[in-house]
Order: sequence, then structure tokens, then C-alpha cells
Amino acid sequence: MINPSCQYANQIFDKAGGEIYNEGHNLWLFAEAVEKALRADGRTEPYISRESQTSASDLDSEAALTNALGCACLVALHSDATADGTPGGGTWTFYTGEQHLSAEELESLPYDLKDSLRLAELVQRRTVQAIQPVYKDLLDRGVRQHWHRLRMLHAPQCPSCLIEILFHSNPVEREMLKDPALQTAVGSAIAGAILEFLFRT
Repeated sequence: MINPSCQYANQIFDKAGGEIYNEGHNLWLFAEAVEKALRADGRTEPYISRESQTSASDLDSEAALTNALGCACLVALHSDATADGTPGGGTWTFYTGEQHLSAEELESLPYDLKDSLRLAELVQRRTVQAIQPVYKDLLDRGVRQHWHRLRMLHAPQCPSCLIEILFHSNPVEREMLKDPALQTAVGSAIAGAILEFLFRT
């Protein structure tokens, strides 16, 4: 399952009030690139967790769809922003861990939590490798558990991770997020990470 952000309210406007970035709309393009690369490989049946770039969705229904389809893994795609008005920057990936799961959830978990960490590490490494050739100043923020209980990291009944590809609060990185060439490169990288996760031990 490819889970692009549905955070349409995460917007950046120019001085005239025109929208120059929308996280939900933009991350759909990355999801399409991942799906295209996976379909070209032919070994998996990829799904995107909502119907279109602008269709309404919510995390509960996206998690329920993931579980109903019996997906082998989920990768959520986001762009990040700071809360203090500074640009921020970099790439990092979060994974399902014990920190936000109850004892009952851990006992009934149908997969090994170590697989979420492995998926996250593959996604982070390959995405950084795809971005660095065109952005040598990229900050590799690494892999970690999130400080909040994120729905798409605990509701799906499969290994999952969430990547913040770049910071849309950073003007340089925001323009990169809008670049079709970068979307294709990162999409191929994430598809490669998924395939390595599924088919290499």
C-alpha cells in the first residue's frame, strides 16, 4: 500500500495569496511514481490508498483498506514542516515500534516489529541516495520511532513506515518536491526499497 498524505490543509501561499504548495496534492504525484515503478517491475500488486489526487480520505478508512486487501507492507509519503517558522530541512523515516503499542496490541500483532524497522531503513537509505546527487546539502535525519502515535504506523496490520521526503517549509526543498524529475527518482527509489524488503532476506 502506498499511502500519500491527504493533508490538503498543509499549504504554502505566496505574498499575493496564491497557493504554491499543497502537501496532499503534491504527495499524490510521488505515490503515482512509486506505483508506476512497481507495476513496471511486475512482481507486486501496488495500491494507492485513495482514489485520486483530490479525493477526500481519512486515515481510518485507509488503514481499513490496507487490512482488507491483506497488504504485505505500507509506505506513507509526506513532506515535513517546522512549527516555529524556520525553514528546516532534510529527510527522515519513522517506523512502527513498541513505544506506542499497548501490551494487548503487541501480543496480537500479526507481523514482526523488526520488519517495520527494516522497511524504514531501506526506504530512508534509497531515498537519500536518490536525492543527494541533485542536492548535496541534504540532511539525512535517519530512522526513528515517532514521538506521537501515528495512525498509519499502528493501524495497518503489516509492516509500515512513514517518510518525510523533504521539508515544504524550506523554499529550496519545496521547489524540489514539485520537480517531476525528483518525483520520478524518489518514486523509483521507494519502489526499489519495497521490492528489496519483499524479495530479499
